Amino acid sequence: MNKELKYFTDSGFLISPELLDKINLIDKENLVENMSGAVVVINEDLVRCIEEDKKKELNWIGFDDARVLFEKKRLADDYNAFLDVLFERTEFNNKEAENFLEREDSEGGVVVLQSYNEKPKKVGVEDFVAIFNNRYRILKEILCNRIELKDAASISRIVNKNKESVALIGIVNDKRLTKNNNLLLELEDLSGKINVLINRNKNELRDAAREIVLDEVIGISGNIDNGFVFANKIFFPDIPVGKELKKSPAEEYAVFISDLHVGSKNFLEEDFNRFLDWVNGVGELENGGNGGIVDKIKYLFLVGDLIEGIGVYPGQENDLKIKDYYQQYRKLDELLKRIPERIKIILCPGNHDAVRLDEPQPPLDKGLLGDLLERENVFSVSNPALVNIGATKDFSGFDVLIYHGGSFTYYADTVDDIRLKGGVTRADLIMKLLLKKRHLAPTHTSTSYLAGSKDNLILNKVPDFFISGHVHRCSVVNHNNVVMLNCGCWASQTDYMERRGIEPEPSRAIIINLHTMESKITYFGDESKQTNS
Repeated sequence: MNKELKYFTDSGFLISPELLDKINLIDKENLVENMSGAVVVINEDLVRCIEEDKKKELNWIGFDDARVLFEKKRLADDYNAFLDVLFERTEFNNKEAENFLEREDSEGGVVVLQSYNEKPKKVGVEDFVAIFNNRYRILKEILCNRIELKDAASISRIVNKNKESVALIGIVNDKRLTKNNNLLLELEDLSGKINVLINRNKNELRDAAREIVLDEVIGISGNIDNGFVFANKIFFPDIPVGKELKKSPAEEYAVFISDLHVGSKNFLEEDFNRFLDWVNGVGELENGGNGGIVDKIKYLFLVGDLIEGIGVYPGQENDLKIKDYYQQYRKLDELLKRIPERIKIILCPGNHDAVRLDEPQPPLDKGLLGDLLERENVFSVSNPALVNIGATKDFSGFDVLIYHGGSFTYYADTVDDIRLKGGVTRADLIMKLLLKKRHLAPTHTSTSYLAGSKDNLILNKVPDFFISGHVHRCSVVNHNNVVMLNCGCWASQTDYMERRGIEPEPSRAIIINLHTMESKITYFGDESKQTNS
């Protein structure tokens, strides 16, 4: 036995076979110091974890168990869930990614990290079970980063205990008030179900519990007695507090807009042409206070509902100026071709666009966008999608999460703290809620989604920007150094919007200086006035 191998065995570790040929290259003291008491078998992934300084407080015993199952029985789901968290791996359609990556710039360009184009299929109960199992595994490992949940036990192991402190992680299966006005949750994991009681007299705990929604994954610490867990603390996956606020080394700008609704009688074409004039460096706005930033605009995001569509809501035919959605896209093409080719255009569909409603919605293709997609500066991605912009040799760039916002109205109506503070007019509160859940639509009925083997609406990678549309509001808010943008609209209020409580803020563009991260909301309406945020 060579001395390196003996060092590990004397320290209480076994070495996975794939490492035997590389054992001389391992920083053994550093690895043993970091992994002592956590795992038994050292494998290639653990070595990579230490080399990349991934010091996450994961459930390492669970990781070790998952690796054993992976090696002995080839059960990969649990083990892959750990790797997703450790290395912030992302799932994306390889074919789509290859197509886009062929077109990326060598520096400072656009890289599509996630863009989905799965085909609809006949689904059964097993597909929904697979989605929820996948969701539970990934979000569980994110929650296990919390020191209080590091040793969280499965429900089957704690359900028969009495008068003990426990920690558990589960999916919220039910939420209701008892006759004594306490809040009762039913949590479920892969091993069983248990009731969790949140006492009405624990004000801070009750306030946190007000935003719990069905089907999300949460952590609980408390005490168990007679089959009930009496909660002391609630944990959400959320965004880590210590996340870095990135800033580009170069002074360049990104512009964000949404919900054009081209083809509607209410589409504000004159205002949008004023925006296009400004992007081209002409018109009063460029000369009236924007400080010559137009030449430094490098990215333009269009976040869904590019056209008005057909048959989206009852009576929509009365609101249409263009009554064929192919012609609506032709009009859109005509407008977007005015944008200079030096500006990278990233666009996604929304619920008004001519693709399926089930999320993830596939990218708009050439059949809809025409020869606009042949331009080297146009990137069509799915809804949701994740793209990276601005990366260079010395800067990792910004990861931008794009989601039109199909689930927003559900949470505006059902979460009291959002409903009572403005409902659909408070996109900022809705987006913060979803970041805390680390999921774009945790409740089963909050949006229509495509069932498959994976839950594609999980936020397993922390973005730098979270951008959305749908509710026609314009806001810039920061949550734990994730910049959240709701990108307004370019259509005036219809009767349908009014009935749904949507109060649009049209004809605005959000402009971000990627070097300073300062934001500006510029108004392109008739008054040609700019407002700063």
